[in-house]
Amino acid sequence: MPLMLAGHGPRTMGLAVSHADIWSGFATTSSEPGAFASMMDLFNAVCTEQGRDPDTIGRSVGIDIHPPGASDDHGWGLGSALRGSVDELVTKLAEFADLGFTSFEIVVVGHTTEAIERLAPVVAAAKDI
Repeated sequence: MPLMLAGHGPRTMGLAVSHADIWSGFATTSSEPGAFASMMDLFNAVCTEQGRDPDTIGRSVGIDIHPPGASDDHGWGLGSALRGSVDELVTKLAEFADLGFTSFEIVVVGHTTEAIERLAPVVAAAKDI
Protein backbone atom coordinates (compact mmCIF):
# COMPACT_ATOMS: atom_id res chain seq x y z
CA MET A 1 0.00 0.00 0.00
CA PRO A 2 1.51 3.39 -0.95
CA LEU A 3 2.34 5.75 1.90
CA MET A 4 1.48 9.45 1.52
CA LEU A 5 2.92 12.07 3.86
CA ALA A 6 1.94 15.74 3.83
CA GLY A 7 4.18 18.63 4.66
CA HIS A 8 4.94 22.22 3.77
CA GLY A 9 8.37 22.79 5.24
CA PRO A 10 11.79 21.32 4.58
CA ARG A 11 11.65 18.97 7.59
CA THR A 12 8.25 17.43 6.83
CA MET A 13 8.95 17.35 3.10
CA GLY A 14 12.21 15.60 3.93
CA LEU A 15 10.32 12.92 5.84
CA ALA A 16 8.12 12.36 2.80
CA VAL A 17 11.15 12.22 0.49
CA SER A 18 12.85 9.68 2.79
CA HIS A 19 9.90 7.44 3.59
CA ALA A 20 6.88 7.98 1.36
CA ASP A 21 5.63 7.02 -2.06
CA ILE A 22 3.58 10.22 -2.35
CA TRP A 23 4.08 13.71 -0.93
CA SER A 24 1.03 15.90 -0.34
CA GLY A 25 0.97 19.67 -0.29
CA PHE A 26 -2.35 21.22 0.59
CA ALA A 27 -3.81 24.70 0.29
CA THR A 28 -3.56 27.02 3.25
CA THR A 29 -4.34 30.44 1.81
CA SER A 30 -5.46 29.71 -1.74
CA SER A 31 -6.37 26.76 -3.92
CA GLU A 32 -5.18 28.61 -7.04
CA PRO A 33 -2.32 26.82 -8.86
CA GLY A 34 0.02 29.80 -8.59
CA ALA A 35 -0.04 29.51 -4.80
CA PHE A 36 1.83 26.20 -5.11
CA ALA A 37 4.76 27.09 -7.39
CA SER A 38 7.14 27.98 -4.56
CA MET A 39 6.00 24.92 -2.58
CA MET A 40 6.84 22.67 -5.52
CA ASP A 41 10.22 24.39 -5.96
CA LEU A 42 11.00 23.73 -2.30
CA PHE A 43 9.91 20.10 -2.59
CA ASN A 44 12.12 19.55 -5.64
CA ALA A 45 15.04 21.16 -3.78
CA VAL A 46 14.50 18.82 -0.82
CA CYS A 47 14.49 15.85 -3.22
CA THR A 48 17.79 17.04 -4.70
CA GLU A 49 19.33 17.59 -1.26
CA GLN A 50 18.39 14.06 -0.23
CA GLY A 51 19.46 12.47 -3.51
CA ARG A 52 15.97 11.41 -4.60
CA ASP A 53 14.80 11.89 -8.15
CA PRO A 54 11.57 13.94 -7.87
CA ASP A 55 10.05 11.77 -10.59
CA THR A 56 10.18 8.75 -8.25
CA ILE A 57 7.67 10.17 -5.76
CA GLY A 58 4.04 11.09 -6.39
CA ARG A 59 3.02 14.68 -5.68
CA SER A 60 -0.54 15.24 -4.55
CA VAL A 61 -2.30 18.54 -3.96
CA GLY A 62 -5.21 19.16 -1.58
CA ILE A 63 -7.53 21.92 -2.74
CA ASP A 64 -11.04 23.31 -2.25
CA ILE A 65 -13.21 23.55 -5.37
CA HIS A 66 -16.47 25.45 -5.53
CA PRO A 67 -18.55 23.65 -8.20
CA PRO A 68 -20.22 25.78 -10.86
CA GLY A 69 -23.76 26.67 -9.77
CA ALA A 70 -23.44 25.19 -6.28
CA SER A 71 -24.76 27.11 -3.29
CA ASP A 72 -22.25 29.42 -1.68
CA ASP A 73 -20.76 27.59 1.28
CA HIS A 74 -17.42 27.52 3.01
CA GLY A 75 -14.64 25.04 2.38
CA TRP A 76 -12.61 23.23 4.96
CA GLY A 77 -10.06 25.91 5.69
CA LEU A 78 -7.82 25.26 2.70
CA GLY A 79 -7.87 28.93 1.71
CA SER A 80 -9.88 30.47 -1.08
CA ALA A 81 -11.49 27.84 -3.26
CA LEU A 82 -11.06 27.41 -7.00
CA ARG A 83 -14.09 28.86 -8.81
CA GLY A 84 -15.18 29.12 -12.40
CA SER A 85 -16.96 27.35 -15.20
CA VAL A 86 -16.29 23.70 -15.95
CA ASP A 87 -13.75 24.69 -18.63
CA GLU A 88 -12.06 27.24 -16.36
CA LEU A 89 -11.75 24.72 -13.53
CA VAL A 90 -10.33 22.05 -15.84
CA THR A 91 -7.78 24.59 -17.10
CA LYS A 92 -6.78 25.39 -13.51
CA LEU A 93 -6.44 21.70 -12.68
CA ALA A 94 -4.20 21.26 -15.74
CA GLU A 95 -1.97 24.00 -14.32
CA PHE A 96 -1.33 21.77 -11.30
CA ALA A 97 -0.12 19.01 -13.62
CA ASP A 98 2.14 21.57 -15.32
CA LEU A 99 3.63 22.35 -11.90
CA GLY A 100 4.44 18.66 -11.43
CA PHE A 101 1.55 17.42 -9.30
CA THR A 102 0.43 13.88 -10.11
CA SER A 103 -2.86 13.64 -8.19
CA PHE A 104 -5.57 15.72 -6.53
CA GLU A 105 -7.23 15.64 -3.12
CA ILE A 106 -10.41 17.61 -3.75
CA VAL A 107 -12.64 19.03 -1.05
CA VAL A 108 -15.96 19.94 -2.66
CA VAL A 109 -17.23 23.22 -1.26
CA GLY A 110 -20.84 22.81 -0.27
CA HIS A 111 -20.33 19.35 1.19
CA THR A 112 -23.59 18.07 -0.33
CA THR A 113 -24.51 15.43 -2.85
CA GLU A 114 -25.71 18.22 -5.15
CA ALA A 115 -22.33 19.98 -4.96
CA ILE A 116 -20.49 16.75 -5.73
CA GLU A 117 -22.80 16.07 -8.68
CA ARG A 118 -22.17 19.60 -10.01
CA LEU A 119 -18.44 18.88 -9.93
CA ALA A 120 -18.82 15.61 -11.89
CA PRO A 121 -18.14 17.19 -15.33
CA VAL A 122 -14.93 18.75 -13.99
CA VAL A 123 -13.75 15.45 -12.54
CA ALA A 124 -14.60 13.60 -15.75
CA ALA A 125 -12.63 16.10 -17.86
CA ALA A 126 -9.73 16.15 -15.38
CA LYS A 127 -9.14 12.44 -15.90
CA ASP A 128 -7.63 13.33 -19.28
CA ILE A 129 -5.09 15.75 -17.80
